Amino acid sequence: MEWSEQVIDIREQFPLLPLDKTLYIAQKLDIKHPTDPKNKLPIIMTTDMLLTVKQEESIKFIAHSIKPSNKLTKRVVEKLQIEKEFFKDQKIEWALITERQINYNLVRNVEWLHNAKNNDKLSNHHINSLEDNLYCAIQQSEKPLAKVTREQDELFGLPSGYCMQIVKYLIANRYW
Repeated sequence: MEWSEQVIDIREQFPLLPLDKTLYIAQKLDIKHPTDPKNKLPIIMTTDMLLTVKQEESIKFIAHSIKPSNKLTKRVVEKLQIEKEFFKDQKIEWALITERQINYNLVRNVEWLHNAKNNDKLSNHHINSLEDNLYCAIQQSEKPLAKVTREQDELFGLPSGYCMQIVKYLIANRYW
């Protein structure tokens, strides 16, 4: 979600307030509301992620509960029903996300780029002076990216991996 240009805010463990509302929903659905194991008092429920999303000219909210599919016990599903109903009443889109909805290739690629977004080891001068050459070399080659950037490092007398860091920086910051 952090990579999406449409997502303008991410709130994790967003509280479902007021508590009276989830208590009412639980009663309506005939589901036991979650309670504190020590004092047995009702607890404030949360959703894993509330996204603020830009769609054309408007802003909307989307709630996500994220659970591994093997953890979807009867009790977990009951609590998810309360959560789903809470957001339905608010006219907020809600979705359950399991590992089946996650594109792991995209996740690995975003992880690979993420640490390059703020790279203070790179010189702005090098980025600006090498960007066009790197772009042309990558576009004109059939070789893997790692090989092309290594060749560019050698060509410009740079430390091994330097051009790859520039490429990652340019992609992570959406210049490319």
